[in-house]
Amino acid sequence: MQPEEEVTDIVNVTANVSSRINPMRSILLPGTVSVPISFEPHTWPFNRAYGFFDCLRGLLRDTLFPVGVPCVSKSDTMTTSKNCMYRLGLVSIALMSAFLMPQAASAQDDQPTGGSFVDNFEHLDTSRWYISDGWNNGPHQNCTWSRKQVGIKDGTLQLQFVQSKIGERNYACGEIQTTKRYGYGTYEARYRTATGPGLNSAFFTYIGPTDKKPHDEIDFEVLGKNSGQVQVNQYISAKGGNEKLAPVPGGADKGFNDYAFVWEKDRLRYYVNGKLVQEVTDPSKIPTNPQKIFFSLWGTDTLSGWMGKFAYSGEPATMEIKRVAFTAPGEKCLFPESITCKLD
Repeated sequence: MQPEEEVTDIVNVTANVSSRINPMRSILLPGTVSVPISFEPHTWPFNRAYGFFDCLRGLLRDTLFPVGVPCVSKSDTMTTSKNCMYRLGLVSIALMSAFLMPQAASAQDDQPTGGSFVDNFEHLDTSRWYISDGWNNGPHQNCTWSRKQVGIKDGTLQLQFVQSKIGERNYACGEIQTTKRYGYGTYEARYRTATGPGLNSAFFTYIGPTDKKPHDEIDFEVLGKNSGQVQVNQYISAKGGNEKLAPVPGGADKGFNDYAFVWEKDRLRYYVNGKLVQEVTDPSKIPTNPQKIFFSLWGTDTLSGWMGKFAYSGEPATMEIKRVAFTAPGEKCLFPESITCKLD
């Protein structure tokens, strides 16, 4: 061990630590005594010159030895009795728990909460899906999310865009999102997009300020002005600019197509009908926060350069989803057509 005078700021902890320690002010040593730990900011040993070492020394001197733990005699001769080492070990475990347990709990907040699944939409599982209802995402969106535009028909999930005044909008549209968050893994969906300029049929993952997280997102978006291609993109802490257009042979609104992305820590791959259309390997362009899975159909009056000039046909526009799946890393493919059955 280094001499005491050479130890400098090994652990820099202020009086705020007292609030973390407070729930463990009393540590019960089985078969021995209940050891009180001081938590007053002006007396707490962490405020002294050598941080953690002063804390440990103060704890041993001020709380253990007075109640008879036989480790240091009056002549400062160290004993090595098993009883002494056992008691000191318990104290060490308690001290580490006081500092590490709260940190572990907060780290779990960033962990995915959802596991692998396949949903064929035989019914709408409300324990998995939340239906957006009664709001819009801003002035760029010309419709209000409405649960009436979400339903199951003929074995598919259907999201509709219809003329129906709700609030300040003259149109209503549909969106669903998962109740849980998902992390690295393979995301797959089979769907047919809506037809019409100014419409956006989207399959994506997202987390953001409403969930008290940075804005991270991974997108497949078919823009109504050209249903022969799909735009892939991702946002990292609200920074996008990673768009790429990929062809959808035959048209995304003419039949069902398979869209998938494989999200890894150091790589993100996008697939259309099993074909790789985009690969990202720059870590600064790969999201890191677990996200919710979304399907949405919406329109715009203002983003005509991107989505096309909106023109309502007079009939409801519909996006149909037959299947969605998430496969966690290391797990086997969940259905025969899954891209995970074919990838390494």
